[in-house]
Amino acid sequence: TGNLGEVYNISVSARTSSGILFSKQTTIRPAIVDIIWETDGYVPPFYKGKRLYSPESKITVAAITNFIDSSGTAVSRNNAVYNWSNNKDPLVQFSGFGKKSLSVTGSLFENTETFSLMVNSSDGRFSARGDITIPAIIPSVVFYENNPLYGILYNSAIAGGVNMRGDEMTVLAVPYFFSGTSGNNLGLNFNWLMNGREVRPTEASDQITLRREDGASGRANLSLTVRNKDKILQASTAQLNISF
Repeated sequence: TGNLGEVYNISVSARTSSGILFSKQTTIRPAIVDIIWETDGYVPPFYKGKRLYSPESKITVAAITNFIDSSGTAVSRNNAVYNWSNNKDPLVQFSGFGKKSLSVTGSLFENTETFSLMVNSSDGRFSARGDITIPAIIPSVVFYENNPLYGILYNSAIAGGVNMRGDEMTVLAVPYFFSGTSGNNLGLNFNWLMNGREVRPTEASDQITLRREDGASGRANLSLTVRNKDKILQASTAQLNISF
């Protein structure tokens, strides 16, 4: 190993007992390739974290090469040959000249997705290898209050339990890391239960409005199961204890 942009000329010689001389020369140019990734898993507005991978989500991976010649000039990523594999299976259709990125649908059966890459500059001077392993997680559902004055309070998730401060409260369920690009177009089923009995929202399927009857007080259990209609491993359940 060495610094990018440097060139190392290495020679080795060996002489046999009979006096025959063998020699070999090679040139080493340090090179690096980084692999980055993203998925189509849904996250709400203002979410600052990474979109994590859940089984059968779409994964996009991209290679960032660091090939620097002796003059300090970077070799273009487009002038390289990329050979990709996924879980040790060659991705022939995504490999070739200039193919620095690819998108695939994750496996139904693997707990991780591993991508490997061998990349060579078009002139053969540089080569580098990279690997990345992406763990699969279970999607989740988080509750937020949809306040009539302030809108959806994404800054304060409702976890475990909540006290109703007024006579009415709207609870919004936000799916995290289910496949899709928007909360309303994910192809998800929302199954709400109140104290074990099915309830149907009167408006959007991802939110429910709770109302206190005159003079009533007590506790109730709200639960929700969210399932992706097309991807059987993408499902999650959340519960909320409500005091009123």
